[in-house]
Amino acid sequence: MQSLFAVDAHDGIDFAMPEGTEILATDEGEVVYSGNGLYGITVIVKHKWGNSYYGHLAQTKVSLGENVLSGQIIALSGSTGVSTGAHLHFGIRPNHFDPFNGYHGMIDPNPYLLGTVLGYSIQKHDLIHLPYKTIDSTVEQLSIPILASTSATLRFYLKNPQGDTTQVYPTIYNYGTGDTAILPRPTPFIPGEYILMVHDTLGSEDSISFSWGVVTLNTNQSRYIRGQTTKLELAVLDEVGEMVCDANLSLSITTPSGITKTLSTSNLGIITHSDVCQSKELTLIPDYEASYLTSEIGIHTLILTAITTKHTYTLTDTFEVAQSLPYTLERHTPTRIFPGNTIPVIFKLTPYTTALAGQFTEVVAKSFETTPLSKTSIIEIVAAAASDDSNLLYQRSGDSQTQLLTWDLPPLFSQPIYFGYSYNAPQFSPALYELGPAVFANITEARSWQIAVDSTDPTIGLFAPQGAVAWASAGNASLSIRQPDPKANDLMVAVLAIRPSSSTIDTPTGWTSLGSWTGTDGGAEGADTGSVRLAWFYKVADGTEGVANQTFTETGTTSVWIGNIFKARSSTGTYSVSAGGYSINADATNWGGTLDTDIGIRNGDLVYIAAAQNGD
Repeated sequence: MQSLFAVDAHDGIDFAMPEGTEILATDEGEVVYSGNGLYGITVIVKHKWGNSYYGHLAQTKVSLGENVLSGQIIALSGSTGVSTGAHLHFGIRPNHFDPFNGYHGMIDPNPYLLGTVLGYSIQKHDLIHLPYKTIDSTVEQLSIPILASTSATLRFYLKNPQGDTTQVYPTIYNYGTGDTAILPRPTPFIPGEYILMVHDTLGSEDSISFSWGVVTLNTNQSRYIRGQTTKLELAVLDEVGEMVCDANLSLSITTPSGITKTLSTSNLGIITHSDVCQSKELTLIPDYEASYLTSEIGIHTLILTAITTKHTYTLTDTFEVAQSLPYTLERHTPTRIFPGNTIPVIFKLTPYTTALAGQFTEVVAKSFETTPLSKTSIIEIVAAAASDDSNLLYQRSGDSQTQLLTWDLPPLFSQPIYFGYSYNAPQFSPALYELGPAVFANITEARSWQIAVDSTDPTIGLFAPQGAVAWASAGNASLSIRQPDPKANDLMVAVLAIRPSSSTIDTPTGWTSLGSWTGTDGGAEGADTGSVRLAWFYKVADGTEGVANQTFTETGTTSVWIGNIFKARSSTGTYSVSAGGYSINADATNWGGTLDTDIGIRNGDLVYIAAAQNGD
């Protein structure tokens, strides 16, 4: 082999060989080019899986449109075109190629070659190849080109952004002849970084990493009348589904005539709302937004590129512009949500044809809890005068996957009508859902509305083992608590109560004290009256702790103490930890307690409340 793929921007591999060496077809297919071309005298063969390229030839042995067999002589090697000596330039480009990979969609053939081109056919090797490193959120299934030897039995495994690996069973067409596997989008869908792995019984394996659904783009309407302004909302998630608020975004909008306008964060065509992006409060203001004045009739193509500190993502979409429409439909709802918030969805339907009426149907995920929006709520949210019809209720129906919300709209004339609903999404994140497409007057929205569900920092383990109570009659007693088998970068928090309050708890190596508070209980059910100290400690785990006991020691004279350790995980790997609010109020008749101080709880915070009962 003389020259490798990607060396000095090379889009294939070169094999040094004497001039006149017979060149064989790598697979059966149809000759789609034979003659002078980019690589001097060139032959291109179209196969079921893509094209193979043979360049710098001295002579071709096949004609355009000819069907060739695997191993058939198609040319003689040479040094035509830009060449420094006799050799074969060989390249491959799969059917589903990435035009933005820097090599016009060509990929490195070397991992898929078994044998040599010198007198032998290039044999197919087990291979998966995805067209893009980023699969956008609108793609409901992956079409995966496969090159596999005919005797191979393939097994597919998919690793999701949370690290869970499951065997998947795609539908494979024309198996064994270089073909396509169709892999449905997982349910529930978690946006982020995926790894698809393929194994066969011959001992070969292959894998590829790709991002799925990490860029979200919405247009306030799917169809516009020429002269209307397109309002665009954008959101970017990282590989674990957390929002990215400092992405470098570039959005190219190409008209039907080929005119392209580029909006970006660098030229301020895309506005970043950093304060909104970092908040988990409910708002209709998007993380990123842009606008575009329409002037041409037809389909407009959108290509969004998002560059983060780790990855470059690409998403494609479209919207339509018409000279006239019977009505326009605009959505008012967030592009990004946080679980726990009640989310409004408001439609603004503007008729341009007299007396439109009939059923309006919206498609919503089955797991959403929906409620009609009142006229008052609509006015408060969109700050617009809502019609008396805004109090319209809907009928709910559906199947195992979706629910349909259907409104019976009265005759509509020249004034817009506002109506809508609210929903609560499942307490699951990160995730990505769709709303719509809505249908009215036999017209279906051209696109669905994408919802990115922001990641939370969930408590994934809480462990308070039996026997984590130590009794001692005099000082320097110890308490051993089982650790909750944390992963690296998990946050462990230990909460301990010790009595009497004059005793102090030493901070173990690797842990940090959050402080301690003292109080007095009045005794109950015959328990002794005494003073109590509550202490908090935290540690960011390194992943080696497992379930080994962590020992805490005290200085003083102790009658009893109790404690536990729980763990929490942040998708960002960072934490803001505070402790406080200590209170004790227990006597023979009153077991109620109140928090003495406000620790500044915000929406989305994880709050842990520790309580202990003395006497039982």
